[in-house]
Amino acid sequence: MDLPMERNAGRPVQRDRRHEKFHEWPSPVALFIVHTFGDHGDQGAKYMISGGNATVFVSDMDAAVEFYTEVLGLRLTNRFGNHWATVEAGKSLTIGLHPASPKHPAPGTNGATMIGLEVDEAIEGLVARLSEKGVRIRGSIMRDESGNFVHLEDPDGNEIYLWEVSRWNVPESELATTGAPAHS
Repeated sequence: MDLPMERNAGRPVQRDRRHEKFHEWPSPVALFIVHTFGDHGDQGAKYMISGGNATVFVSDMDAAVEFYTEVLGLRLTNRFGNHWATVEAGKSLTIGLHPASPKHPAPGTNGATMIGLEVDEAIEGLVARLSEKGVRIRGSIMRDESGNFVHLEDPDGNEIYLWEVSRWNVPESELATTGAPAHS
């Protein structure tokens, strides 16, 4: 059934007069994510994406952790020395703190924040599927003690990275919120 187009608070919507409700059109980012990763609906299917974070590149890890935890009152959930830390902002947002590096934009500059998505399956298979869908992959898979990473771009060139967590390589004391036991 083709519903007539209207606007509600500036967003395109379609009114289903039969059921007296609006159907909002998803944002371009939501459309990109659904097109790229699939829409599992409510069928109980296993989701490929299990969580994520917004990564902020920082020049001083200790100062950043102090700011986000002591100043803003967020909860420190992981700390891997000066290599990575995560703070939880409620139940729905994790902010990743990453040290400054010549490989990334300088803290406080354009591009110094990106979206990171945690994945539940082997990253090699995801890269193959995403490449088949025409997604631009930046570089190759990077392997690190905290997991495997790959960077990609959304349709506007915004950087997103996928993170396959290596929970078995992380000391149990640093798995504060993953719920997964450390493996020996």
